[in-house]
Amino acid sequence: MWCVMNINNENINIDKAIELSNYQELLLKRRENNLLLSDYQIRVLNINGINYNNYTNMHDLLFDINCILQDNYQEELDLVASQIGEMMYYLETKKWDKSHF
Repeated sequence: MWCVMNINNENINIDKAIELSNYQELLLKRRENNLLLSDYQIRVLNINGINYNNYTNMHDLLFDINCILQDNYQEELDLVASQIGEMMYYLETKKWDKSHF
C-alpha cells in the first residue's frame, strides 16, 4: 500500500511529494571555501548582498547576518541564520557519553 497525501485538494504519492519539495535546493553542500551551505541559503545570502565566499568560517558569516538583521529584518535571512546557528550548535556541542549514566 502506497502512502498518499492530500495537498491542495490533490492526492499525491510520496514520489510526487519528493518532487514537489525541491530537496536538491535544500541539501547542504561543501562549498569552495569549505562552508556547508545549501543552494537555498546561498540564494538568500546573495539577495541580501552577502557573498559567502568572503567567509572562512560559519561564526563570522552568522555574525554578519545577525548584524544585517538588526538593521533590516528579512524573514528568509532570519531563517538562514537559524539554520546556520542550529547546524553550528549540533556540530560543536559535545555529545553525551552514555557511560556517565
